[in-house]
Amino acid sequence: MANFIEIVGNGEGGMQTAISQEEGSATAIYRLLGADEDTPPTVAEVAQFFDTMIGGVLNLEPKVVNTATAGAGKIIRVLPPVHPFRPELSAAAVDNMVGIGNQTNGASVSIFGLPPVTAQFPHYTAYDYRVKFTKRPYFLLPDSKVAVKSATYYDANGASSSIVYAEEWTRFCTTTRAPSNDFANATFGQLTFRTDSGTDPDNRQYNNSVYVNLQNSHIDINWFQVPYRYFLDFEGLKSYLTRFVGTVNQRDWNGFPAGSLLYLGATPTSIYIPASPKKNTVLWGALATGIDDSLMCNVRLSFLHTARQGTDVPTSAHALLTNKNNIAAGHNLQANFKDRRFYYVVGDGGTDATRNATYQSFPFELLFTDPHLEQPGGNP
Repeated sequence: MANFIEIVGNGEGGMQTAISQEEGSATAIYRLLGADEDTPPTVAEVAQFFDTMIGGVLNLEPKVVNTATAGAGKIIRVLPPVHPFRPELSAAAVDNMVGIGNQTNGASVSIFGLPPVTAQFPHYTAYDYRVKFTKRPYFLLPDSKVAVKSATYYDANGASSSIVYAEEWTRFCTTTRAPSNDFANATFGQLTFRTDSGTDPDNRQYNNSVYVNLQNSHIDINWFQVPYRYFLDFEGLKSYLTRFVGTVNQRDWNGFPAGSLLYLGATPTSIYIPASPKKNTVLWGALATGIDDSLMCNVRLSFLHTARQGTDVPTSAHALLTNKNNIAAGHNLQANFKDRRFYYVVGDGGTDATRNATYQSFPFELLFTDPHLEQPGGNP
């Protein structure tokens, strides 16, 4: 694109920056120049400046890919530039643009019969853009820093297959926690008063249920700037975000032991036409077809976490764990009211090798992986 420079002689000095431990922001004005003083930048260059500053996503539209495809499994991102000496601040918005210098008539863009407000617009020899930088609540990592790894997945029947996943949860994500005062209560048995002296009310029945705290908490992972197609089925490939609600994590993941997270589902908290580096493909395609598979969204993934520790839990060599989809930990541990400890629970019937845990498991790594990536062992 054409050259641009920071403007410092605008009566306000140059870049204005404010920093604190929790917050940070900066504002600067950049001038976009044409080839020379008399030649304005092209209309495409005027529009492209916005995308250069705020970044975007390149693989918004649905497309089946395989592991040989460059960047397969990842969200292919163009990152915004950062502050020249405070790299924790990154460009977040262009909140003003004004033309300066001489002007000519520029032809307005018209697509699919949508009428522009005017057929022409004043096209200037230079443009000043006011860019806002901010401290984001998540890490900006380039695609090269997002690892793609392999693992083994065990389905509900215990059959194994190879999967590939991208560690997208390491960027553009924030995590919040809130306590959940969940209790299990017994429908039988009783409580009794006891005293040191043995006098009343010693041994008198206390009329209430027996309660055990389940040691749960709610965890939300907020994932920003995600292709909306991650919620959509496409050419026989199903969305991981919608299919595997009600499962626990099959493997240790993101600092959480296997079985400790119960997936409650994902909600698109906002859906929008993105300001994308591929805006022509995305915007024009969406307008042409009227479908939402090229949109972007922010996503809230909700989980119920438990910190339960099991007692006398079967080891991996036990027949109860022949099916490796069964995870003898976390949410598959239930309270024994007699000693108020947690034990592994399975269904009745059949042999130990065919009895299943309370919750099936799923590799949560795939929740953050492109659902339109053809998995080596077939898609779950």
